[in-house]
Amino acid sequence: GNGLTASQSRYAYFGSNLPATQWIVPVCVRRAAVRSCTLLDKAEGAIEAKGDGVIVPNAGGWGYYRFDMDPAGWNVLIAAAPTLPEGEALAVTDSLWASFYAGKATFPQLMALTRSMAAHPASNAALDNGSRLRGMLRRGLISDAALPVYRKLIADIYGPKLAQLGFDPAAGAHESDTPDKKKLRSDMVQLVAGAGGDAAVRAKLIAAADAYLAGDAKALDPQFAQFALSLDVED
Repeated sequence: GNGLTASQSRYAYFGSNLPATQWIVPVCVRRAAVRSCTLLDKAEGAIEAKGDGVIVPNAGGWGYYRFDMDPAGWNVLIAAAPTLPEGEALAVTDSLWASFYAGKATFPQLMALTRSMAAHPASNAALDNGSRLRGMLRRGLISDAALPVYRKLIADIYGPKLAQLGFDPAAGAHESDTPDKKKLRSDMVQLVAGAGGDAAVRAKLIAAADAYLAGDAKALDPQFAQFALSLDVED
């Protein structure tokens, strides 16, 4: 109906054993334009969820908590991810990845959210999952044997988005874009060419770096210069 049962527990990484803690948590749930706020001051309690449509357990992304749901609830929220306000989108990403590192959410759920959220219009929301996916390599969670498939996964998710956005490393080529669109492109280039190892994008950057080093100051925009030169040295 219009109600949910919520329980609270201390967040902990998988395998850790921390003493239980309880808080007084103001929980605001959103469904369409209707916000329902409840003070959860017990280990478990009823909270309202008035309205229709997708349940967003942290309205506005303002709550100082992470949330978790059953798989069906997550699936509906993941599908709606690109339409969420930026604050809520970031809270959704943080909560699902936190659930994964707590040993609850599954990797396929993370990938479903990563693919869905890549269509978000805000650069931070669109690429937060990609940054976290890249972080799995730094955490030592990607084996050498899995590395080629891992790189292909990143390139397959974000490569088409970059192609749709358009990319020219030349100086001033995207001068008329908004600052957020410029940031989105810059971060996506690093994901696709760096973590994703996309040969075509890497080649474009390296060619621009070579031309720049040969004296063509307009071949490489300052926004891409450091990354392109580092790829050139690496190559």
